[in-house]
Amino acid sequence: MIVTILVAMTWQPFQWEHPGGNKYVNWEGFASIFTTSAVALNFHFFIPDLARPLNTKKYLRRLTSSALLVSSILYMLIGVLCSVYFGSKTNPLVTLNWQYYTGHEGGWGDIVDRPRWAVVVQLIVMLFPVFDMLSVFPIIAVTLGDNILQLIPYRNIVNVVK
Repeated sequence: MIVTILVAMTWQPFQWEHPGGNKYVNWEGFASIFTTSAVALNFHFFIPDLARPLNTKKYLRRLTSSALLVSSILYMLIGVLCSVYFGSKTNPLVTLNWQYYTGHEGGWGDIVDRPRWAVVVQLIVMLFPVFDMLSVFPIIAVTLGDNILQLIPYRNIVNVVK
């Protein structure tokens, strides 16, 4: 996503849009982006299940902080680049902006003779949210199962496990 947007920005100059009010920041969609960011960066309830198999937990804090920092930077970079390039035409689900990706003229040119690699890029970007949710599902299921198991009194857990 980042590479295709940067290529598009170098190929075709983008136009700054000033919706009025503050010319640098449009606070109109802040509630939407705040809740989306909170959900996207919410992984703290996975940490006990992910940390349990680690032999050395010495670097766990550094590891989780680094993961949060890298994902935050990537989310912000994608959000800023897409909002600058697509402007008011940015879809709420940003990957839908690749619906018309052609690989020509910076990425969003003529659809005529679209190369196969452009179709592959388009499908990878547009299907990324689906694969992202599918990959997270097992972790969520295990965490939920462990939490439900903790609700059962110990004497009943022994009977369930047997």
